[in-house]
Amino acid sequence: MHQSFSKGDYVWVLPVPAQRWLWKPLALHVAEKTRLKPILIVSSEQDRQFYHRQFGLDFDLESIVLMPEYLDRVVDGKRRPAESLLARATAFEDEHGTTLAREMVQSCRHHGRGFTFGWNGLPRSRAGDASDQLAAIDACVESIDYFENLAEKFPPALVISAGTTGISTKPIPLLCRARDIPMRCLAQGRVNELFYWATDEYENAPDFEEAIASAADPSSAEIDLVETELKANAAFRVFGPQMLQFHSPIHTLKEIAYQLLHHAYMRIRGYRKAKFGFTGRSTAWMLFRKFLATRKFTKPPYFSLEDLPSDRKIVFFPLGNEPEASVQGQSPEFSNQYAMLCEMALSLPADAILAVKEHPIQLGRRNDEFYRRIDAMPNTVMMQAHQPSHEIIKKSAMVCTINGSAAYEAAMFGKPVAYFSHHGPIRAVPHVKSIRGFEDLAWIRETLATDTPDAVARRRQDGARFYLAAKHHCMDLEPLDFHNRTDAPNEQEIDLIAQPLFASLQETQTQSAQYSEPANAIL
Repeated sequence: MHQSFSKGDYVWVLPVPAQRWLWKPLALHVAEKTRLKPILIVSSEQDRQFYHRQFGLDFDLESIVLMPEYLDRVVDGKRRPAESLLARATAFEDEHGTTLAREMVQSCRHHGRGFTFGWNGLPRSRAGDASDQLAAIDACVESIDYFENLAEKFPPALVISAGTTGISTKPIPLLCRARDIPMRCLAQGRVNELFYWATDEYENAPDFEEAIASAADPSSAEIDLVETELKANAAFRVFGPQMLQFHSPIHTLKEIAYQLLHHAYMRIRGYRKAKFGFTGRSTAWMLFRKFLATRKFTKPPYFSLEDLPSDRKIVFFPLGNEPEASVQGQSPEFSNQYAMLCEMALSLPADAILAVKEHPIQLGRRNDEFYRRIDAMPNTVMMQAHQPSHEIIKKSAMVCTINGSAAYEAAMFGKPVAYFSHHGPIRAVPHVKSIRGFEDLAWIRETLATDTPDAVARRRQDGARFYLAAKHHCMDLEPLDFHNRTDAPNEQEIDLIAQPLFASLQETQTQSAQYSEPANAIL
């Protein structure tokens, strides 16, 4: 059975380096089922050659195209004339009702690093060092023009990715919305190995939200099941422990040596990334700081689980890695974590404390002043970085986060959640409060002050309903070894991922048909 599309002849697929085994086979499978021509959009010539040869599968080299070279321009000193550049940029902002700074620049690790409060400047990049306002705007316009021209050459009927944010790819979802082109992003369900197909770059999924809202109340046995089945999302279980290996000086020295050699190799071979990317020496210095920070944040005076006072209500705030898609990219309305942390601490009742935990990947990237300010807050404590968030959540009375996986885990455990992002299927859960402005933080005190055993029981029921709806709606990709795999998937494995994609597209087409103008049906 073939899926039909009314616009375009191509399916654009944007591979993610962490799952290189998936995207080429998926693109070929989707092309076969839809009769669309596949286009892979990759970041480097090396990736282009890799995907051309990968698994011995036939894929036209001309159908593998490169991302825009917007970072090269700033290093080379190229820039459009200011008058025409600003006119083009503001016209685009007016067309899409947004600003380039919020939607594109702030999540860029080069041009947008100044928007990350508390960042210590490491690692440095050549593009970042050469950036200024006009360079950042020029980079945005370069990316915008590139994808608009690509859409003229290879008009897309469908776009598939695992997220499109920042200067490099944000123009794609904006283009899709403007031209009514369906887009699907492979999104993590945030617990276990669950994944689903989101309809935009913010990981929204109306069908997932509907599944949560319409799910039946769980039985007592199903409520108890959450306690035994729920695990942290697979990405953190795979990559989080690797970050804490920097506690070892031997591991740190090996990583520093590897990075210095890797950067030297890239420069000798003339790789583009060596031209504009992070410098070898600053990366080495950042890794050494990571070693120091990892040792510092895994011992007193920072708190362990046992140190949390039993006579206080614990409000847990896990810091997010930044700049990162889940913070600056998927939650552009709220991205200043320090400002939110301050406002949360100010909003706590007298019998509560805010427990803050650093993201393992972020260790070594913030300045000392950031942590000194947190330490100086009288009702705030810093947790040791290796303490399991799962156990902190269970001990907490509430969890606050921008867009972290901790919100999903906490909601499923039945904990009230203050959620700063404006997006995501979690919004369908009754005990998740969407924070639209700092004035909404009064909800924290009110909720903590008025909690009752009946409310706790209701939240546990709704949390289990959320978990069961996620299990039913999402794909369980644990059998595929999703994060560690390197070999080619077979037809059944690709079908496991592709069938929900097609079902999501079919549902959208059905809804569109239901709302089409009656005159069409009469004619």
